[in-house]
Amino acid sequence: MMLHIRNSFRLFIELSKVRIALLAAFSAAAGFVAAAGRLSSGIIAPVSGIFFLACGALSLNQYQERYTDALMDRTRSRPLPSGRVKPVTVISFSLLCIAAGFLLLFFFVGLWTACTGLFAVFWYNAVYLLIKRRNAFASIPGSITGAVPPLAGFEAGGGHVTDPRLLVLMVFMVVWQIPHFWLIVMKYGKDYEKARLPSLSRVFTKRQLSRITFLWVASTAMISFMMPLYGIISLRTAVLLLFPFTVVLLWYMARLLIFNAGQCPRKMDLIAINLYASAIILICILDRIVAVV
Repeated sequence: MMLHIRNSFRLFIELSKVRIALLAAFSAAAGFVAAAGRLSSGIIAPVSGIFFLACGALSLNQYQERYTDALMDRTRSRPLPSGRVKPVTVISFSLLCIAAGFLLLFFFVGLWTACTGLFAVFWYNAVYLLIKRRNAFASIPGSITGAVPPLAGFEAGGGHVTDPRLLVLMVFMVVWQIPHFWLIVMKYGKDYEKARLPSLSRVFTKRQLSRITFLWVASTAMISFMMPLYGIISLRTAVLLLFPFTVVLLWYMARLLIFNAGQCPRKMDLIAINLYASAIILICILDRIVAVV
């Protein structure tokens, strides 16, 4: 019995891509503390709502792409193409998560924020999916969904949508996703071609793709340095922490993408940009918490 529960739990973690959903939730937390200037119980609803919406959208995406996933080496072991879970179970799980996320935002944050969250689900699971099947640059419009979590948190914290601090957070959460995806394309471009999906590996040479991806990485780093300028990060220690994280990221990526342009990224190379985004969001949250202590 316990083994069955544990295996089911692991399946749902795989379906909802919990690490990505958690980063979305943390960015909602960053938006909340940036607006409220402190940590309070009001953070629970927007963070939980965004987490459930992200889990629902990501698991629904696995249902939508189950046949494509079965054609690619990178994804064929996922729960649906491997036959470890039934499609109806995935649909039920994803709709339950989306409903839970929407209701949490609706009752505890507001109708507009709940509808914005639902729009992000629609954009990711309908608009982005359609573009992805037709255009190799789909990750750029697809990354717009990253702007919603900090927006939900900022509104719940009492902030206004015209606040420039919110704009910086939203832009950061949009931009970091692009090199994240393009690094995946650099490593698994042949997989996308095998599944008959448009791939940047057919648009650019490996050397060109490497250098363009580095520009996106550098853009992500530059946006993080705007956070102290707009007061999202204010403590001296937190500001100083930006430097080593950014220098390490840029050196690591420059070595891969510029000095060894065309080299196939390793798994750790794909994780590096995710770790950087997570670290910056964590610094934003801790800065506000420590500042009011």
